Amino acid sequence: MPKSHPLLANLNPQQIPAVKHFEGPALVVAGPGSGKTRVLTNRVAYLIQEYGVLPENILCVTFTNKAAGEIKDRVRALLGTDKAPAWTGTFHSVCSKILRKDGFNIGVPVSFAIYDSDDQAALIKSILKDFGIDPKKFSPSNVLATISSAKSELIKPSEYEKLAYGYYQKTVAKIYPEYQKRLRKNVALDFDDLLVETVNLFEQNQQVLEKYQAFFKFILVDEYQDTNKAQYVLAKLLALLKGNLYTVGDMSQAIYSFRGADYRNILHFQQDYPNAKVYNLEQNYRSTQTILDAAKSVIKNNSTHIPLDLWTKNGGGEKIVSFTARSEKEEAQFVVDELLYELSQGKSYEDIAVLYRTNAQSRNMEEALIKNNIPYKIVGGLRFYARKEIKDVIGYLPQPQRLRVVGKDYQRPKSRTWPKKR
Repeated sequence: MPKSHPLLANLNPQQIPAVKHFEGPALVVAGPGSGKTRVLTNRVAYLIQEYGVLPENILCVTFTNKAAGEIKDRVRALLGTDKAPAWTGTFHSVCSKILRKDGFNIGVPVSFAIYDSDDQAALIKSILKDFGIDPKKFSPSNVLATISSAKSELIKPSEYEKLAYGYYQKTVAKIYPEYQKRLRKNVALDFDDLLVETVNLFEQNQQVLEKYQAFFKFILVDEYQDTNKAQYVLAKLLALLKGNLYTVGDMSQAIYSFRGADYRNILHFQQDYPNAKVYNLEQNYRSTQTILDAAKSVIKNNSTHIPLDLWTKNGGGEKIVSFTARSEKEEAQFVVDELLYELSQGKSYEDIAVLYRTNAQSRNMEEALIKNNIPYKIVGGLRFYARKEIKDVIGYLPQPQRLRVVGKDYQRPKSRTWPKKR
């Protein structure tokens, strides 16, 4: 197919063969800013338009609902029709649909509820109370994280009990089966159960597995480096029949190991699928060469895999400035000083963005901005002092202290029951 084809027209020489890939396993190693979403969406559109694949026979798995929505919208825009695959979503949403349809085969009720983090925490708290376990030593969040980690590795309560080592794990080994028992009693699953029960369904019912293997003729998985064992097994089970597993990811961007993600899933892809085609996307559209060279220097000694040789047409760009602060306050002040300098050089507030790694860092940054009368807007979250729990606490300070802390007077919350002083 010539490059003049509409679905190939705006692609670079590395992207074109990745989009045109038809049958058989494939791994697209996509560097940051290399246009992987374009490749993924164009490949879906190409399957439908050029290879005649029905949209319903394509399973496209993403890691966020936002990404799933974006892929659907892009495919519709490319094809000019409403032919986007209906089975486009996160592992959890896909598994939820499968369990609603066929979970009854392993005793999962059709009308199951899905517990969110608040529901889970409440359930764990009730178990801790009933078992006489100190929640200060075994916080619900830590217990849930431990159970979640076990589930992501497909470790059942009975297996976890055998593997448990030390006082903490042995205590969690008592909580885990009770937690599952009460979930079942409440006709509920947590998010990890959606994956675990779908694996159970496929492993225990060959007929159901074969139905979905035949139905999903082409399977695409985005951010493959962030898959955990349960997700890895699901993708492998579904692809066993036809082998049309198309994965996109980058070993160098694996950052979710704390959530159970295993970068070895992508590292060993060619061992799992010896006949797999590998496509490297190395042209970066987002950064300057200076930034790319700095990133490459950080991982150049990586012994697990050979990093991509990222390059760009964007030019060298400005030099990178690195500042090592002795404290969070000094770090925030450095940012403010740099910001004030840019403003003095004619930049406007709208030209400047401050990025931080975690929400916990926002407080010192906000305080420094407020202190210097610099207006700002938190994107994708709330200002530190606008958070409900912070406002509640500040509301109980004497008025002079309230003003000293945030420069405004927050009223005490009226709908709170507080313990009486003894």
